[in-house]
Amino acid sequence: MKNFNSYSLLFTVLGYCLSAVSCSSSKAVVVNKVEPDPKVLIGVWQLKDNQIFEKWTQLSVTEYLGVSYDMSPGIAEINETMRIFKADNNWIFEAKTKENKFQPVQFKWSADPVWHLMFLNEKNEYPNIIKYRISEEGSLNAQISNLNGEKVKEFIFHKVMLK
Repeated sequence: MKNFNSYSLLFTVLGYCLSAVSCSSSKAVVVNKVEPDPKVLIGVWQLKDNQIFEKWTQLSVTEYLGVSYDMSPGIAEINETMRIFKADNNWIFEAKTKENKFQPVQFKWSADPVWHLMFLNEKNEYPNIIKYRISEEGSLNAQISNLNGEKVKEFIFHKVMLK
């Protein structure tokens, strides 16, 4: 009886460990842990079914530059310049858009369990939230919205291979 109980206990513990391992290896991934990782943006991204591009480069470990441009007129028309940088222990997304006469608007990083990068500015008229994530297929999904989520615009970019 003693051996049976030992084996029973051993198999129970092994079964628990195996189920714990299989549960922990599910596809649920927490993206934002302590700090954002803007490196996921690096490269040239083309808006799906469009001639609009976003190009991101890394200047340093705490500064990234991006530009959004439209190639449909035959030459690059800049729509927006972007900058992600660390200032006073906060990560900032700074956007300068053509619609806003290229005046800077800053958004502060906020942790999110799904989006690689989420930035918030409650005082801006629109958008209040800017989000980026890489999908399982490798596309760059971007989203802008207001605070209550009623006015949402989604953008899907595919990485462009430069020759």
